[in-house]
Amino acid sequence: MIKISPKFDFMRNIVFKLMCMYNEDGHDNEIIVKDLIEAFFSLSGMEIELEDRYIKISEYPFDSVKNIFKKDFKEQKEHSQTIYPDIRIDIGPKDILTMGMQKDSLNTKQTKRTLIVRMAENFVTIVDKTTHDSKNYLKTGEGNTLWLVNQATIAEFTNPVIVGNFTFREIKPNLMSGKSTEITEIGNAVAVCLKSKKLSKYETYNERTAKWLNLFLNKELDETDPVFKEVLKFYNNCMEKGKVSDMLVYESKYAKMMASDIREMEDRLKEEIREEIIQEVREEIIQELMDELMEEGVAQGIEEGIIRVATSLLDILDDETIALKTELSLKEVISLRDNS
Repeated sequence: MIKISPKFDFMRNIVFKLMCMYNEDGHDNEIIVKDLIEAFFSLSGMEIELEDRYIKISEYPFDSVKNIFKKDFKEQKEHSQTIYPDIRIDIGPKDILTMGMQKDSLNTKQTKRTLIVRMAENFVTIVDKTTHDSKNYLKTGEGNTLWLVNQATIAEFTNPVIVGNFTFREIKPNLMSGKSTEITEIGNAVAVCLKSKKLSKYETYNERTAKWLNLFLNKELDETDPVFKEVLKFYNNCMEKGKVSDMLVYESKYAKMMASDIREMEDRLKEEIREEIIQEVREEIIQELMDELMEEGVAQGIEEGIIRVATSLLDILDDETIALKTELSLKEVISLRDNS
């Protein structure tokens, strides 16, 4: 058993994508991807049969991303989808699976809705690309998606393995036989909470799941296992000076700038919200004050009441706003200010 460097993280987005999508450094990414599917998708109780089936894994656009990192940060941000592409596996002859690693926390109040929406969006993208036959929906390809989530639970979900079934009901009559065929399912989305202690109690938990969890969580790699021999090749290339290690350095700088940019955006948004709340409260107070003074003004005379309202607002609003709210002329307001 080999201990991985504590600084190296296989759950880091770019690392996971390169391991699954990039094979020019000499490791066999196909055997790794097939094993990940066997280890984690099967936890849902469903299986994707890959034995003796042709698969094609989308390639990481290494050279394109390298050129993107040569540009300034403003331009880099426009190509985030290229830097972090979906891992897409075409499974012959007509099925598709996408796979991703979710490193950031999903434990927020909006998590349940966000997770479902993102899975659905991902699923729609997949289904749009599956092979289908409009004359016979039985020949329609199946689209699935697998998410590996770096936490013990996801807010509002009770199980560590979350399954979403995307279905439709289609009845196709056969005019020759007089019988109908009903199709009710076109794919599934599966999310697995990698840090959950409940996983090992699942009936579908298997040796492959245990080995991958040992790598992800304990940073231990079984160098005698055929799959993890390929993982070790990838790891060594990441640690040695070269194309892959350079890519990780560039992406690390980009990720830090993105994180800083997001924090600045969040700070600006909080400030804007704070200003909006202050403005709303201010307007409510002003309106209440105006209503109160106008009521007094009715008893004392409308014109005198308006003058009192305008005078009371001199310390709160600028001259143009007071004129607008009281319907006095700007000249009259300025005169009030000069004489107050």
